[in-house]
Amino acid sequence: MEPIAFNLWTFVLLAAALHGTGLFVLLIRRTRGERRTQIALAALVLVIVLLLVDYSLMIGGFDGRWPVLGQSLDLCWYLVGPLFYGYIRFFLPGRSRWAPEDALHLLPVLLVLIGTASALFAPEEVRRAIASVPAATTRIFALYFSLLFLQSLAYAYITTALVREYAQGYRQEAAGATAVHLEGLQRLLLVFWVYTGMMAINVGLLLFTGDYWLELDYLVPLTLAGLVYVLGYLHLRSPEWLLPPLTLPPASAALSPSTETSPEVHRHAERLQALMEDEHPYLNPDLRLTDLADQLGISDRTLSQVFREALSENFYDVVNGHRVEAVKRRLADPSQDHLTVLGIALESGFSSKASFNRVFKQKTAMTPSAYRTSARQAAHLPEDPAFTSAVTNSIQHEHAKENWQ
Repeated sequence: MEPIAFNLWTFVLLAAALHGTGLFVLLIRRTRGERRTQIALAALVLVIVLLLVDYSLMIGGFDGRWPVLGQSLDLCWYLVGPLFYGYIRFFLPGRSRWAPEDALHLLPVLLVLIGTASALFAPEEVRRAIASVPAATTRIFALYFSLLFLQSLAYAYITTALVREYAQGYRQEAAGATAVHLEGLQRLLLVFWVYTGMMAINVGLLLFTGDYWLELDYLVPLTLAGLVYVLGYLHLRSPEWLLPPLTLPPASAALSPSTETSPEVHRHAERLQALMEDEHPYLNPDLRLTDLADQLGISDRTLSQVFREALSENFYDVVNGHRVEAVKRRLADPSQDHLTVLGIALESGFSSKASFNRVFKQKTAMTPSAYRTSARQAAHLPEDPAFTSAVTNSIQHEHAKENWQ
């Protein structure tokens, strides 16, 4: 039986596990916020805690005493990526609905579970035979860590794509909760990429040298420990950085001040309306709330109050609403036929095709191509019922297309 030994790594990992346990308790006791986001984050923290404890047991020599426990906890490595992605997906607005195909995220866990069960219940002579062949053991390690690295890389990529797409749509709102939330998400993504990078180093050394470098392998759980500490820091600094998810007020169709606001706020709303119509600041794709406040000669806080109380919209909705109207006018103008839809969108202040496509369909319930067709045909629609029916079918066909040129 292997002797039990502790070193500095053991205490570092156990300290992080203790920190994560406290964070897990805080998360499950939290009564406010969106429950699915809380559950996903709490599950992620719990899985990391179990992995840190498992690694501490391995370093201390306990895995030789309880091999079934150690091999069972190894399944948690394949849960880190899906849970991290699930948390970010629940966190971002409009992305929390799961489809049946999302069950495929658990497929790697199921495959590893089958492999682990096969190893645990294999005859003793088979396990001894495999253990007696160093090359076979190395290949098993290489396969295990290679699959884990590829899974982590895939989740790092798709999660980064989610946050980047969100940031492109909301980067105009440089002040306020959105910027704060994005800063927190970017810190978490950075740590997850470091975790994936450490795993890549281990896999590379294992494949090219054939040796398992235990000292370098310490870096993988240490990055998970770092992820726990970053989560704890964000939660202590501001719980809203982690929970609840961002919620946006419903978009209004027009820029219409409310009658239940103070005269000063109402006056600022009218000045904002005039500024948008006369100077078109929304054409600047890098427009920020601070820039708009400077043009009006008011503070960021006052302008945020105007959006919230007088317009019942946020900065993003108001600015993009004007951009959509500008696009609609140009799509209906035959003199703009030499421009592509994307060209018109970029000249109207949108920063990317993805954000424009999403916002335009949200505000018009049509694709840009379908809108261009309907606007042109509405301007020259004859009275022939057969022609009218053909036009209607054409519009419906265009509207059904998911992609636009």
